[in-house]
Amino acid sequence: MYMVIVACSSEYWEFVRELRMDERVIDGFLKTTPITKEQQEKYMVDNSKYYRICLVDGKPAGYVGVIEDDIRVCTHPDFQGLGVGKFMINECVKIWPTAYAKVKHGNTASSKLFLACGFEMNGTDDKFIYYIQPQKKMVSLKSSITAKGKYVSKILHFVGGEKRTFNGVDTDSIKQGQFTKFETKDGRLVMVNDKNILCIEIIKEND
Repeated sequence: MYMVIVACSSEYWEFVRELRMDERVIDGFLKTTPITKEQQEKYMVDNSKYYRICLVDGKPAGYVGVIEDDIRVCTHPDFQGLGVGKFMINECVKIWPTAYAKVKHGNTASSKLFLACGFEMNGTDDKFIYYIQPQKKMVSLKSSITAKGKYVSKILHFVGGEKRTFNGVDTDSIKQGQFTKFETKDGRLVMVNDKNILCIEIIKEND
């Protein structure tokens, strides 16, 4: 058995649509309404670059996508139990290393899959359980951000879907511990509990 990840070119768009609506897997998705071919084509024209297809011996066996760092993954029922899901996730985090997962409550198969791939639960809300890659906790935030310059804008993505933007963050002021602390140009001191953060976007500003 040979597995490979390939780009989600137009020849696979209908496969993704049909799998997305397969009654054997549809309960794992938040939205369960039918998707027309026209809707799928319109969506994929803009977003196919964020998706990959897994081929098993040349046949499409599943898809994985990362939209705004959120992993969407689905294995075709005919290929479940062969390690396809784990293979797709392990490959996708090489492409999108900051990706995380939010799993619908009751979708125990996906929860088990992400745990098997080394993800850790990082919080819950009324709809989802959130999983992150444990190694991301150990990345030095300051060292990676200071390379962007003296001042940056930070967009924090919180568990539950909320986003907060902070402009004029002084990269020299960043300190990490249980809380990440930083100061802004206007004199604010901000402290954020890292357990509540899914991912951070950094935008360079002019010094």
